[in-house]
Amino acid sequence: MIRMPSVGDDVGRYRLVRQLGHGGMGIVYAAHDTTLDREVALKVISPQLAEDPEYRVRFQREALALSRMDSPHVVAVHDHGEVDGCLFLVTQLVPDGDLLQRLRAEGALAPGAGLDLVAQVLLGLEDAHRAGIVHRDVKPSNVLLRRRGERTEAFLCDFGIATLPGAEVTRTGGLVGSFPYMAPERHQGRTAGVPGDVYATGCLLWHVLTGSAPYAGTDVEIAMAHLQAPVPQLPGGDAFARGLNRVLARAMHKDPAARYASARAMRLDLEAVRSGAPALVTLPEHTSIRHAVGAAPPAAPVRRRRRGAALLVGTAAAALLVGAGLYAGLAVERPAELTTTGAPLGTAVPTPAPTGAADGEQVAPGATLSPLDATVSPRAGAGAGGRSGDAGGQPLAGGAPAGSLPSAPPAVPSQAPAPGGSGNGGGSGGNGGGGNNGGNGGGSQEPADEGPPPDFRCWDGSEVSGGQGACPAGPTGATGLRHMFVLDGECVTAGTAQGQVPALRCSRSTPHGEAQARLLEWVDVPTMKSEIAAYNRGRKSFDWLYGRAYSRPTPDQGLGYVRSNLYGNKRFSVSVQGVNKASRSWMLDQIRYRAPADYRGYPI
Repeated sequence: MIRMPSVGDDVGRYRLVRQLGHGGMGIVYAAHDTTLDREVALKVISPQLAEDPEYRVRFQREALALSRMDSPHVVAVHDHGEVDGCLFLVTQLVPDGDLLQRLRAEGALAPGAGLDLVAQVLLGLEDAHRAGIVHRDVKPSNVLLRRRGERTEAFLCDFGIATLPGAEVTRTGGLVGSFPYMAPERHQGRTAGVPGDVYATGCLLWHVLTGSAPYAGTDVEIAMAHLQAPVPQLPGGDAFARGLNRVLARAMHKDPAARYASARAMRLDLEAVRSGAPALVTLPEHTSIRHAVGAAPPAAPVRRRRRGAALLVGTAAAALLVGAGLYAGLAVERPAELTTTGAPLGTAVPTPAPTGAADGEQVAPGATLSPLDATVSPRAGAGAGGRSGDAGGQPLAGGAPAGSLPSAPPAVPSQAPAPGGSGNGGGSGGNGGGGNNGGNGGGSQEPADEGPPPDFRCWDGSEVSGGQGACPAGPTGATGLRHMFVLDGECVTAGTAQGQVPALRCSRSTPHGEAQARLLEWVDVPTMKSEIAAYNRGRKSFDWLYGRAYSRPTPDQGLGYVRSNLYGNKRFSVSVQGVNKASRSWMLDQIRYRAPADYRGYPI
């Protein structure tokens, strides 16, 4: 009989200090590494699992895979082993609790902060998927938080049920995961893979913004909602709500093939929406859908590679047949009921949409200050962070929230459902469609031939077929600046110096004092280089992530320190100025850059 250790015991070189949490997989402790003199988190696996030979092999395999994964948004695995029959896993200790605790304490998060956390989760999933690891249990309690100044960092944890390719099915064959976040195919016993993690992150996104999981009720009701109920949507017609609804509709599509093909693709769209996030959003009257189900006729077993099973609905708990890890949900559907589990946060703040802006005028998302006027703004990328670069010989001021969505959003891609429904059926009783009568199919109406589906999203937000060669010339104008650089908050147009085309400016109050940033497009690269070199008075340039940069004090100006970044061999630069080096550095950390590979846009 395996004895579980407790606080005060030693597990190898680790002394258990306090219990942090517990669950079906085991107990997690804060522990002290007596060899390296550091605090760690140590998870002791439950005896039921530790005594299972097959699980022990799987534990060893996954612990090794996770220890080799290097990601700033996945909890680092330091060690694993066995002491007196107890399996344990040692990881990085993340100090500020988990996302579920924060949601319970504070309710729905501010849109900008919430989307930032979800984008970090997607970065962690990108790294995991690249290593061949599928998480399978993305949910708020598996997102740990660490506060760094005014920003909160997110770390994916608990890969204890994560799978490597070919290792999806456990020995018991049970459903593994959390019902409120499990993709429809998981409830049908099918392998989920990357699309399952994308779907779960869509559910997480809804929870972060509304304070509630998308579907509520019994396990069976929740499962049937994932299979049949419409994808939840925010009310309102502003650009933020429309953009976010498109992300939700695609991430939570019932068909795995119609979802985002990767965590990266979802993150890029989410970054575009986040750049235009208001301070408050209007929530629907009901933030969780309770999808009622009734008694079902006998259901045929689902054909699959392993074994079949059927869902039996009758008892309060519902009998879930195990053996293949599925139940085939073919219950008779009744109209969905709505359960209020959250409250409106406030009123959406729509942004005006000027088409030509004078110096100092606020630029709405998507406004373009060039002959290539775009009706659709770019999707904001999430290139690596860096420092920003300066424009002409003027004092520098703010930057633009690159990638903001415009007043007229891109059309919903053909593979994503329209807001309010995800059904495939026509007429009444369609499979999960919008409205009270089911699907959006339209009976016998045949869709028009619209040619090949779009495969590339251009810098101006348009979706085209044929790759980047089908995109308009650019990026250029305010829309081009928003595509190249991501910076939250309000921005205004600014006067331009010699060689500059448009300029966008933002000012921020940082924890260290005032700071300003300026986003610039130039007539050509030689002019950009010569003007910025002249502005920096002959100082030597140095390398940054995507090109060359300058830094110098500016004691003759109100803001005393400036940093200028030139974006490689492109006609774009960023400048940041602060009252001191700390405020300038803080501002620099808020700017994210479009990766060079996505300069013209990116594949859908």
